[in-house]
Amino acid sequence: MDTGFGPSPDRQQPGSQQQFGHPGQPGYSAAAYQPGPATGSNSAGRVALAAGILVVLIGLVQQLVAYVMPALFSNFFDTYQVFALIVSGASVVIGLVAVIAGGIGLMAPGKPKGAAGAGCALGAWAVLGALIGLLGPAIMTGLT
Repeated sequence: MDTGFGPSPDRQQPGSQQQFGHPGQPGYSAAAYQPGPATGSNSAGRVALAAGILVVLIGLVQQLVAYVMPALFSNFFDTYQVFALIVSGASVVIGLVAVIAGGIGLMAPGKPKGAAGAGCALGAWAVLGALIGLLGPAIMTGLT
């Protein structure tokens, strides 16, 4: 039976040995498995993702507190400014950790890069958001 894909299984050459491959197809061997670079966990990527998620959670808490604080404090504006400054500073620091760890994780050869990329993106977004949150009012005050 000729399939057009090489020698017919029933036409084996005399004296030839059958090689490993698909059953019934002598003369063809399976390609040797060449293991690639070591894969495994990307610790820097996991740190980046954890820091990125933490920064997002801190931002959500900051927004919730912004809605609750006016009811709790009569001097809301001063108290919230201090709170926002502390939270924004923490967001910048944790965001930078996420960006740096994500960059290290993205440069690691042969390691999974999904968590590192996600953590790096979340960290960069948090740093950018915190900086705009801190500089925005100053810029707007200077414009008026």
